[in-house]
Amino acid sequence: MNTNVTEFFKNIMLQKNNFNEEADYLQKIFSLIEELIFIFDENQNFIFVNSPNNENLLFEYENFIGKKHGDIMPADINEKFEKSFELVKLGKSSSYEYCIKGADKLNYYRANITPFFENDKFIGCISLILDVTDIKAVNNKLKESEEKYRTIFDSSADAIFIHPFIKENLEFFLDVNETACIMLGYTKEELLNISPLKIISPKELEGQKREYLKEKLLAENKLNFNATYIKKDGEEITVELCLNIIDYKGQKAIMTVARDLSENKRVTQELKLQKQKFEDVIEQSIDGFSLIDEQGKVIIWNKSLEELTGISSTEALNCNSWELQYKMSPKNIQTEEYKKQLEISIKDYLKKGKSPWDKKIMSRQYDHPNGEIKYIEGYNYSIKTEKAYMLASISKDVTIRELAKKTLKLNEIKFRSILEEIQLITVMLDKDANIIFANKYFLELTGWTSQEILNKNWFEFFIPNEIKESVFQVFKTTIEKNEYPSKFENEITCKSGEIRIISWNNISNINKIDENITMISIGEDISIQKKYQKELEKLVKKRTKKLKSKNKKLKKYNELFIGREFRIKELKDEIVLLKEKLEIKD
Repeated sequence: MNTNVTEFFKNIMLQKNNFNEEADYLQKIFSLIEELIFIFDENQNFIFVNSPNNENLLFEYENFIGKKHGDIMPADINEKFEKSFELVKLGKSSSYEYCIKGADKLNYYRANITPFFENDKFIGCISLILDVTDIKAVNNKLKESEEKYRTIFDSSADAIFIHPFIKENLEFFLDVNETACIMLGYTKEELLNISPLKIISPKELEGQKREYLKEKLLAENKLNFNATYIKKDGEEITVELCLNIIDYKGQKAIMTVARDLSENKRVTQELKLQKQKFEDVIEQSIDGFSLIDEQGKVIIWNKSLEELTGISSTEALNCNSWELQYKMSPKNIQTEEYKKQLEISIKDYLKKGKSPWDKKIMSRQYDHPNGEIKYIEGYNYSIKTEKAYMLASISKDVTIRELAKKTLKLNEIKFRSILEEIQLITVMLDKDANIIFANKYFLELTGWTSQEILNKNWFEFFIPNEIKESVFQVFKTTIEKNEYPSKFENEITCKSGEIRIISWNNISNINKIDENITMISIGEDISIQKKYQKELEKLVKKRTKKLKSKNKKLKKYNELFIGREFRIKELKDEIVLLKEKLEIKD
């Protein structure tokens, strides 16, 4: 069997009417890969289909071979394929996404297509079909979660302002809720275009007081004090402020929650209404939500948390939170000492409002009572009260996302295993051209070990100085424009100092395999072919020179011979004329 994988696929397409042995071999190679693999000839006919899972196919395996893509696939999918096929005919890899309605849900797929050429002639392509249904579901859940938090933010009875972290001159607000607009008499657009300094009384900005508040906030990450706000119409109102340092869209920011103390009665009534709205929102939330009071008793345990944990609100409410946490812990760590540690840490948190796990997203595996394994992602934060603190927790079911990650990781392992064993050079580079993978074939060819070259710069380590700049420019252009040359040749330096000439093929869309990989290049050592080619060129040149020399001699001899013949003819003609003059008969 041909060890050059690229040539092997070419042979499959060039011998598409007689390749049973090769097709069987391909089925054995790809039988463990869950993704579909299609091979098409230059006319869009199926010439190979692996069948790891027939549920992914619209028809039986035998019905594909010899049929055109448009004969099998629905019109909307075929239209996308047609556009990608036109690109691969030009030597460009392409991809597209489509969905197929299954028995109970929509299944989403991504097709990555790579062309094959023989003597610069397009002979077909290979298409790898990836199931991205779970990834789509994860993205949809994230979007729903963002919408839910926006609802809570806008429904708050207190005014909420978010602005950049403390600087000498505060910039514009980053976000405000509807209550803040009503409190100060501005529209949201107006508030987002003014400085936080404009809404606070000048007396609050006195140097020493401001510095004191700033230092206190930096030290505790949280600050409570009363202040005077100025409304749009100039009216002053007394507000209770609670400041927290938060991460907002990747930057450090301050979230200020303001309560109008001048209208306590109205606020109290509004709070009751908002509390009901809040509880309604919490109860309908797709994520689990719990709230623990200052004594450590569970006072809120919503419906989503019941489904996520398998523990009903009847069981959870008024239960000590550490006992509930102990019940939900893995069996192998359930000891009396562990339960005591939980009680101490939770009580300390409710007293101080701080802990190592406060405001940090934490993930863990959970054994659901129904026997399922769940992956839960949680976020805890404290709520200041007159007595101490309460503890709020938001929990998400991230099982689909974690399983998708594991599936992607498994596919990466399979992919790397294939690259490790093929008898071709395989190298993976990150965005800075550092080597993050090199297969066994490459190491044996160059004489290095993986420990010696991993995380080393490719251009500093392997590219000869005289061509380093030109080859680097190709790499740089490839990364910036995301245009991968289908063929590229350059020299590399082995550990012994020997120079080898490599013909490269590059794979695009690498971040779908591993986000750390920027480029995968598969190469063939063509040093011997190049050597013979040069020797042949020298031989042809030498023989051409000899032939030119011989041709010159032959031309000279020919000219002498023809000249002699003409001279003899002239002599004969002169003899005939002489005889006629002398009247001599033959």
